[in-house]
Amino acid sequence: MGTRDVERPRLAVAWVIILLAGAVAGCTGSPGAAQPGTAQPGTAQPGTAQPGAAPAWGAAAHLDRSNASEDPTSVSCPSASFCMAVLGSGYAATYNGTSWSPPTGLSSAAGQPDSVSCPAVSFCMAVDAQDTAAFVFDGSAWSSAAGIKDPVPDRTGMASVSCSSPSFCAAVDNGSNAFTFNGTSWSSATAIDPGGRLSTVSCPSASFCAAVDYGSNAFTFNGTSWSSATAIDPGSYLQAVSCASASFCVAIDRRGNAFTFNGSTWSAAVNALPNGLTMGEGGISWPVVSCPASDFCAAVDGADGNVVTFDGSTWSAAVNIDAKAAKSVGEPVLVFLMSVSCRSARFCAAGDTVGDAFIRS
Repeated sequence: MGTRDVERPRLAVAWVIILLAGAVAGCTGSPGAAQPGTAQPGTAQPGTAQPGAAPAWGAAAHLDRSNASEDPTSVSCPSASFCMAVLGSGYAATYNGTSWSPPTGLSSAAGQPDSVSCPAVSFCMAVDAQDTAAFVFDGSAWSSAAGIKDPVPDRTGMASVSCSSPSFCAAVDNGSNAFTFNGTSWSSATAIDPGGRLSTVSCPSASFCAAVDYGSNAFTFNGTSWSSATAIDPGSYLQAVSCASASFCVAIDRRGNAFTFNGSTWSAAVNALPNGLTMGEGGISWPVVSCPASDFCAAVDGADGNVVTFDGSTWSAAVNIDAKAAKSVGEPVLVFLMSVSCRSARFCAAGDTVGDAFIRS
């Protein structure tokens, strides 16, 4: 399976060609889907729904730096008036409820952040795909955070971070190790997945986290220690997990199957994304599902520019929000949605591989 920490170039356009062979074979467009317009660079156009009306996805807002395309590898929204998106080139952009800021550099020019978590408007933590660097946002500026003590930093890099507060975060590397942050420093590595490759971690509180690997395994954290692996998806590959609480999580696999956690057990697979996650063909994972509550999740398909939502019992039909992604299927460069973050059922943000961001409100 490919490694995103060493092999991932700075811009998604360069490496996404590698994924095309698997994408063309497994994906089709979404007939009849709504085709959003294109906003002016640096602006966002949320849906025009009136109070009480159903939320709607707005047109694309392009996040660019010096006229260069950027890829929002991860986005985190602690409120409807604040989101933070980190870009693969080492930059970050914020959403203020109306528009996106121009991207600004993190504290390291060499940084390639691939995951960000903001439990509050005044605190975000980001980790780096290339090494053990971590970055912290204090509400006004980014700076270097305490480094993560990965035993093999040159071989792995970090995969995912999730923070429930400024005094608690958990991170997983692109290998088998998990780490926790106490507000000041990171713990030593805990090898929770020997022989495996961890993908994503989600922590709704300091006493509960869930993580998945690129195989069939899920893990939970109780505030003190990690569980042993639970194989929930034999024969496929898990890609991402999001938890609203210790009694509700959703994990998504490469085939687009969803698994729910009720606090003790994982459900059988339910297909949420009929076309699966094309991005998984390259062994690459970003946050593709976000669950702010047990009765709402949103997942992006990593293929055709589609989003599906969960209402607590069923998954919706796919809705296309990214016309560029839909049109790119079968083209030399595949465009796909790669991240989503929802504050509630009425507010989400998503980003694609060519620097377009979308708001649901």
